[in-house]
Amino acid sequence: MPLAAIHIGSAFFQFAAAWKSLAFIRRRRLGHVWFLVFVALLLNGSLGLWTVALNGGNSPGALSAYPVPVTEFFISFLLAAGFFLTGKWFDFKERLEARFDLIADVDRS
Repeated sequence: MPLAAIHIGSAFFQFAAAWKSLAFIRRRRLGHVWFLVFVALLLNGSLGLWTVALNGGNSPGALSAYPVPVTEFFISFLLAAGFFLTGKWFDFKERLEARFDLIADVDRS
């Protein structure tokens, strides 16, 4: 069961990072080339879930043929956290720019 949990947790974080990268693309914070990152994260997360669904119920040691190191779980976590923190930074930056634009408009008038 621990290997299945690692697969599922890693897939969850990869899906979260993929969703956030798609949000960056839609808001034009990142270029369209980042769509490849979205697809790669989505495929890698799907592969992890597919591995659990295909082999998870066969026997207790079935997933040991497809091990996911704990480091991949933590890398997926850090990637998702990085995307979410970057999103917060963009939100903060855009709020500051809007306030500076408002101050500049008041100063011009």
